[in-house]
Amino acid sequence: MRYEYFGILHSPDGEKNLDANLYLNAVGSAPTATTSIYTQIANARFRRTNQFYKPDLKNWGPRASFAYDFSGNGRTVLRAGYGIYFDRNFGNAVFNAIQNPPNYAVVTLGLAAPIMPNQFDTLASAGGSFVISSSSRMLDNGLKTAYSEQWNTTLEHDFLGKGIIGSISYVGANGIHLYSLNNLNLRGSCLLLVQVNPTAACNPAGGNPSRINQSGLTSMNRRSNEGLSRYHGLSAELKTRSIGRTGLTLNSNYTWSHSIDNESSFFADSSFEGFSGFGFKNPFNPAGDRANSSNDIRHRFTASSVWAIPFGNHWKGAAGSVLGGWNLSGTFIAETGGTFSVYDGSTASQCTSSGTNFCYPVQIGAVPGMSVSALDPSTQAPLPPNTLSLYDITNTYQTQQAYCANNSIVTPVGTFGGGAGVGATTPYNYTAAQAQRACTAGLDILNPNLLGGRNQFRTPGYWRTNFAVLKDFRMPWKESHKLQVRAEFYNLFNHSNLYAVPGTNVFSGSGSFVQGAKGLSPSGERERRNIQLALRYQF
Repeated sequence: MRYEYFGILHSPDGEKNLDANLYLNAVGSAPTATTSIYTQIANARFRRTNQFYKPDLKNWGPRASFAYDFSGNGRTVLRAGYGIYFDRNFGNAVFNAIQNPPNYAVVTLGLAAPIMPNQFDTLASAGGSFVISSSSRMLDNGLKTAYSEQWNTTLEHDFLGKGIIGSISYVGANGIHLYSLNNLNLRGSCLLLVQVNPTAACNPAGGNPSRINQSGLTSMNRRSNEGLSRYHGLSAELKTRSIGRTGLTLNSNYTWSHSIDNESSFFADSSFEGFSGFGFKNPFNPAGDRANSSNDIRHRFTASSVWAIPFGNHWKGAAGSVLGGWNLSGTFIAETGGTFSVYDGSTASQCTSSGTNFCYPVQIGAVPGMSVSALDPSTQAPLPPNTLSLYDITNTYQTQQAYCANNSIVTPVGTFGGGAGVGATTPYNYTAAQAQRACTAGLDILNPNLLGGRNQFRTPGYWRTNFAVLKDFRMPWKESHKLQVRAEFYNLFNHSNLYAVPGTNVFSGSGSFVQGAKGLSPSGERERRNIQLALRYQF
């Protein structure tokens, strides 16, 4: 049994006096069991605090394991284990919280004012005609310690008692209360508030007047425990000790696994995600993003070998120096691709203007399979060198903006889009562009079921071979001293894998397709054979 308590993050020394957090329902009557989350968000305010969240004192982590030798001779063994492992919240949460008012704020002047060396003189010159607005770095007052349940079972057998060992393993994991980042105050979200408070102010095409909280707060980026993950893996391994007197050692492993989550990283670290935002498609239904993980590698095979060539090892003189001491080693890795999403490329929608939670296009057709082509799927014209089409998504999606140009959405404050909601007879006297933007709010906030799903596509598979040649020279002054000459060949066959290109997983309209490139990884690294020569002195 292990117990862990990580304390509560706070700023150092006297800076603690400036710590501030955003609290739900900070004004108005005390919340009851029936108070809507939307009402609590509308009444949220910043408050200084000496405790960002309540202590979590329940971090008990039991761990247990056992091993059973069926025959008593060590040839057939069953092993199993279970444990709970806690994950400390990381310091970035507090580092970002220093941007909460009163420590920090974005100030918008309502009139022309001179820029002075002292910024407070600039504010004073504006009189009372300025507006303070700020996004929040909110830590959930009920934040818990994230943890993972992990378990495994392995059955291992030594065939013939000769060091040829095979095993079958099952590994499982369950991520609970995982840390999440989620904007609860998106543009257009006031449509949710008027469902529970029909008299609430709501301009779905506006900026801050379209949000739930209209106190000057923009994004409400809450750090909470809305993440989840599940992992199941089945692995088969065959390995050998030195086979006879050949000096050859082999190891091979095949793994089938399935990883599921509703977010694969806190800050959307994947190169296919980070450019598009973070959080969840529907901030009030994080479980709706449950899908294959971005790192869901369904199949993986690895093989490695080391051959300590026995020929000439015991020879003396020049023949032993030249022919003895050779070693060859190699590794081979092959795996299927991970997953990624296609995001909405609207230039005028409330979701993209929010700039935080992920925006998805409207799904109008089936998700296509991968089809690699050197031709533009729409025009059939040749693509530039090393530019390939992986997925033609023209008939799969429609941008939110384009959907609202031809279709209308019914909301609690009116019907907008497709020509509806335009003119002086409507509540807001919208132009056509404003009515379309209000429609995108109704589409994204009230009808997320019409949008594409998370991680609907897969990247291509990957394989690589590495090889090394090593030669040991015994030093004449002491037998235990050796000089080793190493030649290592990474990507021995100079193979260029096919990769999806990050940033092309955006649907912007007809002709959109996900691009691929050979030999250019998502991180920007170019694949090529690398040869490394080294000397190593062992003593």
